[in-house]
Amino acid sequence: MKFGVCLPHYGRPLDMEALARAARSAEALGYDSLWVTDHVIVPRELDIVYRDHMLDALAFLSFLAGVTRRVQIGTSVIILPYRHPAVVAKQVATADVLSGGRVIFGAGAGWMEGEFQALGVPFRERGARTNEALQAIIACWENQQPTVKGKHYSFQGLVASPQPAQKPHPPIWIGGLSQRAKERAVRFGQAWHPTGTAPDVLAKEWAQVQEIAQRQGRREPLALTMRCGLRWGEQPASLPRFALAGSASEVAGQIETLARIGVSHLALDVSGMDYPRLEAALADFAAQVRPQFLDKRSS
Repeated sequence: MKFGVCLPHYGRPLDMEALARAARSAEALGYDSLWVTDHVIVPRELDIVYRDHMLDALAFLSFLAGVTRRVQIGTSVIILPYRHPAVVAKQVATADVLSGGRVIFGAGAGWMEGEFQALGVPFRERGARTNEALQAIIACWENQQPTVKGKHYSFQGLVASPQPAQKPHPPIWIGGLSQRAKERAVRFGQAWHPTGTAPDVLAKEWAQVQEIAQRQGRREPLALTMRCGLRWGEQPASLPRFALAGSASEVAGQIETLARIGVSHLALDVSGMDYPRLEAALADFAAQVRPQFLDKRSS
């Protein structure tokens, strides 16, 4: 099992020294990955943590490339339909070059209809646009002179640069629980990356993903990864999504359940903590929980 940290570059007054310190601390503690979160513009009436003080995900990804040296850095997840894929391909490839080949590219179709309206992108087209965007991004990463011909995105006779440091390209993790998201993961991804899914539901959904992979004749293994909250030392509350919560032994037991289902990489969302508590929780987790899974790691 691998463990990562979703850094809270949103939902609080921005403190770049604290964010950089948290990133370096997580790396020093042996965490495997650091994650950024994406939204561009959030409707005012939605009271969610991503609405205020939110740094751009891909700009922050390149910042992480500069303040760390070993840890993987990734997007959990970039909302593709309201960005041009050539721009995303360049931004992610740039971060991959700057980091020396440490980027994981998580992508999804999005869910916030008001955000699509503000950005002038038809919400009902998001699935088709996401699939086309993934095809275009892969084309830009694998060919310096890509040819892309689709309903929503078409370009040729251009040079795509830089090329990613990783070959043929950074690993692609696909988020989302819908049937189309699962099919997208099988078609384009190296991993399926749902968020906050309770173990009983996750087991059923993962079985469906594997059925799709078998039906589509996929030969390469598809990894199961997940983003979930960490409520260290807290008792589970009426949370809208599954989160790891409780004592060290309780959290370890919850992770063991996820591991039995097949989860190989957990991105821990610590956005509910202030910086001192966040750093203390990551240190405690690294000392008390992570060692129990070091002999069970998978790539």
